[in-house]
Amino acid sequence: MSITLSSVEDAIAYLERLESGVQPDDITFEGELQWLRIRVEGERYHATVPGELARGIWQFQEAVYSAAAYALTGVGDIRKLTADQRSALELVFEVKDGSSDFWAALSGFLNKIAEGCANMDPVTKARLLIVIALIVAGGYGFGKAVDVFGDVRKEEIKAQQVLGLEQQQTRQMEIFTEALAGNKVAQKFDEAVTEGTKAIARSAPDATEIDVGRTKLDAERIEELNRRAPRVQTVPDVLDTSFRIFKVDVREPGVAKYVLAGDGTGEFVATLNEANFSQADLTRVLEAAQKREQIRLEVLIARSKGEIRSAQIMQVSEPEVQLPPLPRLQP
Repeated sequence: MSITLSSVEDAIAYLERLESGVQPDDITFEGELQWLRIRVEGERYHATVPGELARGIWQFQEAVYSAAAYALTGVGDIRKLTADQRSALELVFEVKDGSSDFWAALSGFLNKIAEGCANMDPVTKARLLIVIALIVAGGYGFGKAVDVFGDVRKEEIKAQQVLGLEQQQTRQMEIFTEALAGNKVAQKFDEAVTEGTKAIARSAPDATEIDVGRTKLDAERIEELNRRAPRVQTVPDVLDTSFRIFKVDVREPGVAKYVLAGDGTGEFVATLNEANFSQADLTRVLEAAQKREQIRLEVLIARSKGEIRSAQIMQVSEPEVQLPPLPRLQP
C-alpha cells in the first residue's frame, strides 16, 4: 500500500503511528512537503535577487548538499557526490512575481535520499525520510539540534515558544524531537537548514520578514542573527566581466575548477557545476582555456578582508558578435 503525506500535520501524525509500531507504507510527499519555499519581504525584494541574497541562497544549497552527502556517503563532503547525485539533489529555485518568493521542487531530492536508504529497515527508513521532509520542506523544528540565538536568550525564547503553542502543537513538537534525537543523519539536515536559514538572514539584513517553510523570522530575529554573525564576514558580489583561464581541474565528476584572473582580481579558483550548463557552454570554456583567450563569465564571489575566498561560475556569456567593417567609399 502507499500513503500520501501533503502537510506537516499529516507527516507528524504518520510519524506518531510509526513510533507506535505500525509498519510503514510506501510514502509519497505532496503539497507543502513537495516544495521548499523561501520568501524574503522588504523594500529591496520584489521579484529581485540582489547579489548578497544570491550568496545566501548558494550557502543554503551548499549546506543541504553537505547533509545529503553525509546521508548518502557517510561523509559530509559534497565532493563525494556523483554528478547524478548532485543533479538530483540540486534545489532549482523559481522566483514568483511580486516579491522575492523562491520555490524549489523536492521530489527528485527526496527520491535520491530514499535510494541511499535502501539498506535500512522499513521503519527506520520511513521515519528518516519523514523527518528530512519536515526539516527541508516544512522548515519544521528550526534549530532543534543547534543553538540558534545563544545561551543568553535560550530560556526566554523557549518559554515564549511553550506559551505560544497549543497543546496539540506541543505534542507535535515532542514527536518530532523524539524522532530527531539520536539520528545523526536527521540532525545533519537540521543543522544544514538552520545554518542555511541563518545565511539567508545575514544576506538580507534589511528584510522585514523571512520564511523558510514554516520557519518565520521577523525583523527583530533577523537583526539578532546579524548581530551574532562572525565579526569577519564574507562579502558577496557578482562579477560579470572577461577572464583568462590559467588552469583547469576536472578530476571531480560533474564539477570543474578553474583558475581565473580578470581585470583587478588577481588569480582565484572558481568552481563550475557542469549540470547547470549546456555542452556548448562547457566546450567554450575549455576552448578558451586551451587557446588562452579571454571569455566573459558571470561569477558569484565571496570576499573576506578584500580577498576572494570562494567563487562559483554562474553563467557563460554569449560571445560578442564582430560586425564586418564598413566598405570604404570611393572618391
